[in-house]
Amino acid sequence: MSTLLLHGRRRHLATLLTVMALITCVRLSAVAQQLRVRIQLAPETSRVVIDGSCAPNAHWSFPDSYAGVLGLGNRVERFTALDESGAEISTRKLAPGQFDSATSASHFRYEVNLAPRLSGSDAARVSWLNKQRGLLMLGDLLPIISGQNPRDTAASVQFQSPDTWSVQSNYQEHPQAAVTVSDIDGAVFAVGSRSANFPVDGIGHELSADYGR
Repeated sequence: MSTLLLHGRRRHLATLLTVMALITCVRLSAVAQQLRVRIQLAPETSRVVIDGSCAPNAHWSFPDSYAGVLGLGNRVERFTALDESGAEISTRKLAPGQFDSATSASHFRYEVNLAPRLSGSDAARVSWLNKQRGLLMLGDLLPIISGQNPRDTAASVQFQSPDTWSVQSNYQEHPQAAVTVSDIDGAVFAVGSRSANFPVDGIGHELSADYGR
């Protein structure tokens, strides 16, 4: 009986080690596939310029609707896919916010026009930027890679903002440093002059008062 028990324990241990190895592989794969992006703020033109990298991809999709607001795909402009050397890869626009590249690419660059054009009630639900401040939501700014759910997609994000501006969120205040976001669909950032105080709780509603100014 003791020999059978010993063999059973060994099989149980081997199974446990196998499961742990598989979990580790999945986690490593998820980290390898996360987005790495830099978001450059251009308040004078109400735009952000975004460049980054991800797992090789040939179809690039940006949300056309978010939080009940429609027509967001048209904000994405000058989309470019790049190879490892930085050379541009031919792309074509299939529909608003939908692009194909001739070959798989792991680097990209594009602009998003965030000029306030929506009603004030939408200001707390989607990204916008004016000359004084703005609200940035990764869920409506970043591409959806290979059909992944944004809630399951992590991102390493770095902001490049004017010297007199700061970037704040419920993660931390990080004017220039990179921050890791585990859920891009829930990440919200307030940007603006350092003289302005951005409350983290209810951040979108506070900033919506300045929307369109």
